[in-house]
Amino acid sequence: MNARPQILVVSSDQDHLHTLTSILQKSGWTPLHATRLSECRDLLFHVQEHQLTLPEIKAFLEKHDLTFIGFAGIDTQEFRKRNPNDGSLRNLDLWHAFEIENPTTFVGMYQFWVQKPAAAAPD
Repeated sequence: MNARPQILVVSSDQDHLHTLTSILQKSGWTPLHATRLSECRDLLFHVQEHQLTLPEIKAFLEKHDLTFIGFAGIDTQEFRKRNPNDGSLRNLDLWHAFEIENPTTFVGMYQFWVQKPAAAAPD
């Protein structure tokens, strides 16, 4: 069961903690303690949350002149078998294709490193 659509209709105030906890338990989450409501609210109801695809992330990085360095915390063994060329780990198009074929590759969120180009030395 996907809990997120159900959770979005639940108010995030203290009175609804029991309902929220029940929905999360049915979805396989562990029970929440009342003191963790603010953390839960930040996680599930965050006003700044944006769900992006890898092509959208790639466009953002290009727009802001950032270089994708690589993903953090994932096993790249299967990806490397399919994409053995040098530099493939830094290719977001290849990662997008891989994710389509392997939808559980990024189960939570994308965690990755980027780099700004070095500033030009003053004359």
